[in-house]
Amino acid sequence: TTLFRSGLGTWGLIAAIIITGLLFDPLKNWIQSWVDRVFDPKRLDYRETLIRFGRDLNAQTDLRALVDAIVLKLPQTLLVTRVAVFLPSEEENAAQRYRLVASHGPSTQSASLDLSFLDFDRVDSGNHLFYESPNALLRLPESQRQTAAALDLNYYIACRAARHEGAGAATVAVLGLGRTT
Repeated sequence: TTLFRSGLGTWGLIAAIIITGLLFDPLKNWIQSWVDRVFDPKRLDYRETLIRFGRDLNAQTDLRALVDAIVLKLPQTLLVTRVAVFLPSEEENAAQRYRLVASHGPSTQSASLDLSFLDFDRVDSGNHLFYESPNALLRLPESQRQTAAALDLNYYIACRAARHEGAGAATVAVLGLGRTT
């Protein structure tokens, strides 16, 4: 009400509201980051660790070194007990679309694995598979169920890249993750 009496009127009130709105967001962000640093340093460290991990992966050009880095760093970064990386089979007529190339935790022979359930390029497939428990595997055929149980992974995530010849994306790898600690 003092603003109206001083002659600024409606336009002065609108200008005061806009200025307050513009100053509030940066001030709120600064206070929030300060509170995060003081009261929750682990969360901030975790976020910075994930960003650093992503930068390290993007800088890697050698496939073998990239796979080794994923298997080494993901358990530490995401606090998962098991990690596996599956790459497309190199053989043209291979019965298996993917092969296990590296793992942390699963100790299975890659030759005896039936990885047919890792088919993310079907039209109706999603970007991931999630198996909460061995009971969730009942829809799989017996050989695939044994493989999934032996791997003991809960999440299978498709790593996709854009196709050169047209629209869409092709699955270039599958990342398997176990439970978090």
